[in-house]
Amino acid sequence: MKISKTNHRAPSTTLYIYPLLICTCILTAFIAVGLPAAKDHTLLTLKVMGIDENYTNASLNRFLNDFSSTIDNAEELQADRLKNKIRQKAPELAAKLPDDFSSVKHRYFFHWGYNAGGPYDNSAKPLRNQFEEKFVALKKKAGFTEEEIKTLRKVLYDIFAYEWNQIRKPKLKQTTRSAFGLPSDKTTALATIVYEIHILADFTTEDRDALSELKFHVRKELIDNGLKKLFRGTHESANAEKTISKIEDSIAIPMNNETIDLKSLFEKEDPAFKNLFPMARTNITRLSRDQRQALTVLLILKQDLPLLLQGAFSTHLNSKGIPMVSQKG
Repeated sequence: MKISKTNHRAPSTTLYIYPLLICTCILTAFIAVGLPAAKDHTLLTLKVMGIDENYTNASLNRFLNDFSSTIDNAEELQADRLKNKIRQKAPELAAKLPDDFSSVKHRYFFHWGYNAGGPYDNSAKPLRNQFEEKFVALKKKAGFTEEEIKTLRKVLYDIFAYEWNQIRKPKLKQTTRSAFGLPSDKTTALATIVYEIHILADFTTEDRDALSELKFHVRKELIDNGLKKLFRGTHESANAEKTISKIEDSIAIPMNNETIDLKSLFEKEDPAFKNLFPMARTNITRLSRDQRQALTVLLILKQDLPLLLQGAFSTHLNSKGIPMVSQKG
């Protein structure tokens, strides 16, 4: 199977749409820590979405980088800050917690899928596993009873669920809507796609233990909750289905039977894009299956998504002044 370009009509030169840059912000947000720095996530999102990064400015880039922390920054849920939150609900349990109790890598938090309901979802199982290990240690080393662990578990997961559902996810949606001006349902779908660009970038790195299954993120989130809902009922619905088929094929084929020449496709990309993936640039043949598939999906999106967005939402993009790069051939 080849990642061939969907047969779109040639877009008009450059679509100058300014606020979409804000949208970029949301895009960036989703990208942040899988790559070496927030600025790299920002650049990746711009490129995958087809937004002309040459029209961004320092303040916008700062905003995009800050926005990425909505997904990646877990400082509020670490160390004394988390203990303070626990203390408000269960002071007697907070007093017994050891200093290193809340030491958990940021990717365990809020990398569950944009449409996830919180830490009880299947996609948040890596987070729960981390804390279940801590609960076992609390019983053995700190004398916590089973009832105390039960209470602490509920307190913790309620804190995480509130942080995601009441603070972070609404912020992502509000930013997306401000940037693109789409209706609520389309805004949710677009936010999902932007979020998954971030997750796919994280899957291309070595540190993937905190992430749930790649196929969940691609099939359930990116495709079902993202691409299908965003382009349903638009002029690009048929072309979007072609893109979806390419993505589905790319994650269904066993690694040793891949017919996509990923190395050749990657090498055709511009240097700035390739520099975002040092592992692939060094030796793409040594990437794991998840890494290869995540990178392949990103390449498909980079190829098709800009044209889909321009074809389906040119009026919205124009009204927001978002600068889209013309896609060639």
